[in-house]
Amino acid sequence: MNCCNNSTRSCQCNRCNSCSYGCGWYSAPNCSNNYCSYCQPIQTTTTNRLATGYFTSAASTVAANETVPLSGNIIVGNIQNISAGSNGAILQPGTYAIEYSTTGSSASGISVGLKVNGVTQTQFTQSSTLATTTNTNVAGNGVISVTSPNSVVTLFNNGADTTTFTNTNLVIRQVI
Repeated sequence: MNCCNNSTRSCQCNRCNSCSYGCGWYSAPNCSNNYCSYCQPIQTTTTNRLATGYFTSAASTVAANETVPLSGNIIVGNIQNISAGSNGAILQPGTYAIEYSTTGSSASGISVGLKVNGVTQTQFTQSSTLATTTNTNVAGNGVISVTSPNSVVTLFNNGADTTTFTNTNLVIRQVI
């Protein structure tokens, strides 16, 4: 049976009854004599793919020390390691790179922080002391190690006043 598509020069060993191997997605098959000369064994074990989560909030008014609501999440990769909570992300044990950005306005300046299971992660706190109702941008990033299953990651208003946040983005990437 023909394992090659000669018009596209692509391997189709995984569809060929006479071939017990599937072509790896990364292989560049060499089709000759209507057979693929380069096939990879079919993978039978599960690959632990890394995960990325994207969380957003278009606009929200948040009291001091309260959580910035996040929604509209997209999870890519191993969804068992990152999932959506009511206002943030739920992470499984592992190491994660976290980035966030937001625009805010408050009479006393803005301050944004990140919490894991309700505990402030001070390395992520970013502030602007520009006391104005004009929008100010802040962003933070860093790496955390999560040791407890179902750990909840949230952004919160770390400022003294109620703050209006717009265009809030939180990106979490599993690195190990």
